[in-house]
Parts: sequence; structure tokens; C-alpha cells
Amino acid sequence: MTRKVLLLLALLAAASLACKRSSSSSSEAKSDDESKPRPKKSAQSTPSVVILRTVATGADDGKKKPKLFLVSPTVDGEASPAFADLPGIPRAARTIDGGHALLVLSDSETGTKGTLSRVTTHSPPVVVATDVVGGLMSVSEDGGMALLSVNDSTTKTDTLMMLRLSPGAKPVKLMTFRYFGGGELAGDGRSSLISGTPTSCTATGLAACPMELWRATLGEGAEDAKLDPIRAGIPGAYYQPRFYRGHGVLGGDGGIVYQTTANDTSPDCLANLNTCRHDIVYLPGGDATATPEIVRKGGFGATFAPGGDRLAFLTLDEPESKCSKLPCFTNSLFVGDFTTRKFDRVVLAGVSILTNHAFSPDGEWLVFRGGKDVKDEHTIVCSADGKLCRGLGEGTPQGFLW
Repeated sequence: MTRKVLLLLALLAAASLACKRSSSSSSEAKSDDESKPRPKKSAQSTPSVVILRTVATGADDGKKKPKLFLVSPTVDGEASPAFADLPGIPRAARTIDGGHALLVLSDSETGTKGTLSRVTTHSPPVVVATDVVGGLMSVSEDGGMALLSVNDSTTKTDTLMMLRLSPGAKPVKLMTFRYFGGGELAGDGRSSLISGTPTSCTATGLAACPMELWRATLGEGAEDAKLDPIRAGIPGAYYQPRFYRGHGVLGGDGGIVYQTTANDTSPDCLANLNTCRHDIVYLPGGDATATPEIVRKGGFGATFAPGGDRLAFLTLDEPESKCSKLPCFTNSLFVGDFTTRKFDRVVLAGVSILTNHAFSPDGEWLVFRGGKDVKDEHTIVCSADGKLCRGLGEGTPQGFLW
């Protein structure tokens, strides 16, 4: 299993922007039930997409630097540069507080440590943590806790840490993986789901080196974490975990959703992750002894809307995708109600990357990377019902901001 292979764990592949809905290939989603709590909308009716782009510095040396931009999902026009007074160079941003603020990780051009800042569209950045090491993987809903991944190029490992965003707080080391398979913080920031290949395994292939799934819970002193295996020591890949925070009939049970290859026991799959059929499954209560429920065979890249019940994911098993394995550059996007398991296809063969911050705060929009082929890959925003899709140009989507 190579690092290139594990980049696929972020998953997903690029392709044609056919924003078609398919009533023949999917069921009618009913995720607009007004009886279910939804994040409150701002006075601004539509949040802006936050995009990280590499642009010229303006000097004559031809150098470029990353910069954050705000783009409207509904109004044509140029992107607006945002947060020009950020300390350092922005590397990643994540929406917090219902989309009214962002947590932005910045660092110097040559530095190895960064600064986390809280920013809004109407106030200067406020630094909440300095000397931060690692990439910004996930943020708690209130912006008080961050999940970081630190790559060691010498040992070729990834170490996961939780960092409380308060003065003098020290990061809490969780686990070190040979390859990191994704993770997410709980809404309250007290626990996280993390996945990856154990460092104890040096072979290749899922039969010998599985991808394990763990839960990390901070202790009362917040100086250490309790680690509980959810899927460990068994063949297969169990990764890209998501907390289910829904308000429907399944809400409040602590369940988790993840993608797995466990249902594909073919020799090809056990030898190569890319050839496996991936399934999205639900583990009731997050209980390691519970029987997983298949949400979608052949699905991957699942992410929940902030409201908790609306789920989006990708597939490559439709004829239009013309793919039999990963990497595939023609994935389709499905969105629907997790409680009823009814999903609509809203983009046909046109998505490359769907992240865990793809939904807008109100759950009405999705932003992702896609295009007609890999050379045409760019940022795209679609309404959750697929009726409106717009290309937003180059850059990496970071989420939404009111």
C-alpha cells in the first residue's frame, strides 16, 4: 500500500459536470422536513463559499502565495479576497459556529509551525493558538477543539493530536499511523474518531495491513486520551468516519458512519485497496459489538449536513462513470435523508473530491471539486437538490461563511 494509494482515502475522482437528477436510478429524498431542527440562517440569505487559491504576490519575481477568497453560489462575479490581515499564509480553513466564523490555519512561507485564527467577515482575525504543528483535519462545532495530523517524512508516519484552543493548552497525542485514513471531532470536542494503518504492520495489502477505526476520548485532565478500538485487528479497511448527529428517529444514539471494504472478500480486494468495493455503513450507538447496517453499497466519501439527517456521498458504480476501481475521475454525487435511506443523484459523473465540510451551514448547498475530466478539475457548487450547479474556478474549497 503506497502513500499515493492512501491519498485516495480523501477519495474521489473528477469528471463531467452533468448536474442531472435521476428519478429512475434513485428514490425521492425527503430531507426538507421542517419538523427537524436545522441551523438558523443568517440575515444574509445565502452563505459564501470559501476558496483557497494560489495567486501572484504582485511583485515582479513571479512568486505565488495561497490566499482566501469568498465567492457567491448564486451571483455571477469575481471572487472577493478575504481576510487580508491574517497572520502568515493561510493553509486551511474550517467553518465553525454555524458558519458565522472560520478557524484558519496559517504559517510562514518556510516555517514548520502555524497559527490558528478565528475570523469573520466583519471583524479582524483573533489568534486562538500559536506554534501549531500539523494539518487541520477537523474542528468542534464551537471552534474550541481542533484535530491535527502531523506527518513525519523521516518515519513516513502520521500522528493524530487533539488541541484545545485556549491559552497555554498543549496538544494531546492520540495515535500514530503508518497511513492516516481520516478522522472527525465530536460536536462537543471531547472525543474524536480516527482511522489508519497501524505502524506495527509493514507489509502491503489489506489482508496483512488493515485500516483500523478507533475512538479517542479526552480524560478529565485533558492531558491524555482513552483509546477504544471500533474496528481493529481484522482484515479490511474501516475509515473516513463521521459522527451521526441527527435529530430523527435514530438521533442521539451516538452512532457513527464510515466506509469499509469488509464486504468485499475477493482476493483482488485483499491485495489492493483500490480494487475493492466500498460500502457506507452505520454502526448503531458506535458500539463495536453492534452489527453494522449498510447504508449504500458501492458508496464512499460520506458527509453529513450540519442539521445531522441529510447525507451526501459518492459512487462510481453507474455506467456513466466508466470506472471499475479507484482512482476514478467520474464519480456521481447522491444526497438524501439518512433516516429514511432515500437518496437522489444530484450530479452525474462529475465529482472528484467531497470533503467533510462540503455542506453549507443551512444544508442547502454543497461545494466540491469536479469537472468534465481530470484536466478540467475546478471548484463547483450545487444546490442540495441538484437544480442549480455553478463552476467557481480554480482553488480548493474550504467550506462556507455567512
